[in-house]
Amino acid sequence: MSPTGSTSPSLLPSTASHLSQEGPAWLQRFTAGRSGIERSCFLVAVGMAALAFSNAAWQSLHALGWILLIAAAARAGAWPSPPPRRWVTPWAVFAVGSLLAAGFAPDPGRALYDTKKLLNLLAVFFFAMVLRTAGDYARALGAACALMSLQAVAGLIQYARVEDHIAFRSQGSLSHHMTFSGLLLISLAFCLPLLTFSLRRIDLLTWAYCLLALAALLATLTRSAWIGLAAAAILTLAFKNPRGLWALPVLLALLFFAVPEFRARTVSILDTRGDYSNVQRLSMYPTGLRMVAAHPLLGVGGRRAVRELYPAFEGTPPTPPPAVPGGPPQEPYEPPDHLHNNPLQIAAEAGIPVLLAWLAGLGVFAWEALRALPRRRDVHDAEERLRRNILIGALAAVTAFLTMGMLEYNFGDSEVTVLLFLALSAPLALRRQPAGARPA
Repeated sequence: MSPTGSTSPSLLPSTASHLSQEGPAWLQRFTAGRSGIERSCFLVAVGMAALAFSNAAWQSLHALGWILLIAAAARAGAWPSPPPRRWVTPWAVFAVGSLLAAGFAPDPGRALYDTKKLLNLLAVFFFAMVLRTAGDYARALGAACALMSLQAVAGLIQYARVEDHIAFRSQGSLSHHMTFSGLLLISLAFCLPLLTFSLRRIDLLTWAYCLLALAALLATLTRSAWIGLAAAAILTLAFKNPRGLWALPVLLALLFFAVPEFRARTVSILDTRGDYSNVQRLSMYPTGLRMVAAHPLLGVGGRRAVRELYPAFEGTPPTPPPAVPGGPPQEPYEPPDHLHNNPLQIAAEAGIPVLLAWLAGLGVFAWEALRALPRRRDVHDAEERLRRNILIGALAAVTAFLTMGMLEYNFGDSEVTVLLFLALSAPLALRRQPAGARPA
């Protein structure tokens, strides 16, 4: 997670060039020569990424960041350059469609209140305006990994102290193991392209975090996150070193035979009778499709409505497996909180047009990231190499998120989406790099 990177044109108004460069030298280096409001905005963006695990903390920083941006624009008398229309349009349609669906919901007041999460989407454009270079993204990612490493240690301690790892899954200081595994997954996938075999301190720290996060992710016993990490590793190797793809099945085989918990949870993916979570998911998908077929344009009206109306569309509920003598008691049947699938949940909540807008927004990201990505793998310039690795990391992080999201509704998890938005903003911020740009 090297802090170097090439400088691109700032989307912030130039308001602080005349201000003094006061502060300790390490802060000057970390903030890449910024001062005044620009430095404050940068520190807020880094803080948002670092405090992704705290919903209240990062949302407070997000609001503060926009206040600072408005103050910077007012002081300069010039507003930031607007993002390209192709970036804004899909997410604007997604937001308007979600609001429209909530307005026609059975309980519009409650549904409209729940749409407050749409404000989180603005984080994509905040990151893109404040993080100007690949080095900025490396700094933000490094701060996120520094605090997530503490969460990973806490998760490993929980795993060591608990006997029944399914009844209580490692979750760090978070409220749910899915949130914990989602944050570990995206940060780890983002870091994979930055791994090198040099002995520089920053590279050794990157390796240390990746190994720690991998151990904590394995300890969560979250199969969907493991599949997401495998997808991210395949994508990273395909861009960085395609000949290294052969090592991935070897590593998986070693884990399978060396770690009993990994072997048991991997085998359980194919158990469609005794594993109740598998039984539930196989029941959720046709139920969700029936919801979408009955309400294709506006959905049923939000996440709460999906849960409340679920039994009416379900038909015959799945039968929990019988209790094993001496084992845990039989699990009681309850309607699920969500459909454990991002596209299906979004379509059921707000309709097919909103789902298409969501897919279009992700498609624009993928297209722009691939366009901005230098094609040559043997880039010799350090700044351009870091930029390439950050873009590959953003693609890997989004791929991991979407893969996990086929078995889990992680788009509804505010903490997890912070790092997703950091990844989505990377090609928007790094889409233009002037020739001969100086180091940050």
